[in-house]
Amino acid sequence: MTHTIHGRTKKDLFHGLQSLLETKPFSKITVREISDISGVHRNTFYSHFYNKDELLATFLEEQITNSPTYTLERVLETPFTCIYDAYNQLEKVFKRQSDDPIFLKTVTSAFLSPLQKEPQVEIDHYLQLGKFSGILWWLNQPEIHLDMLKDHTLLDNIFKNEKLPENFRNNPDYFSNTIKRH
Repeated sequence: MTHTIHGRTKKDLFHGLQSLLETKPFSKITVREISDISGVHRNTFYSHFYNKDELLATFLEEQITNSPTYTLERVLETPFTCIYDAYNQLEKVFKRQSDDPIFLKTVTSAFLSPLQKEPQVEIDHYLQLGKFSGILWWLNQPEIHLDMLKDHTLLDNIFKNEKLPENFRNNPDYFSNTIKRH
């Protein structure tokens, strides 16, 4: 019975959080709002989650890992397509949260967290995850004009081949040489 109540409460909190994420930035959402929309007392919220960040991380991790396409092998082959698939599951949420850095950081952590829990993770897997993290860092450079979701196939090719496609630097849609360095 306790597991049923706990599961129902968690489901209610997830549903309430998702509703709020579709309408306002995560950084502006409060625990009181999550509790109110979920029909759960604030004390009950805190008996399940330390804070709203933990709720978000748990929500995203479950959404991502419950996807039938999320497997260790697939993530290690096409990580950006796996993120794109997660985006399709929660499109309204991702669109609303696209400018919230806390949300975006939590998505990446939630995406990688289950992989770190795998019992048979080899060093090569960690190296692949490091390569993925490096590409994420590279995407944040001002001269790079790629979108992690729209350009997921290109990014998976860069990930797989460990190099940029031919003429990438000459294509102003992807790369800008006009950035002045100080």
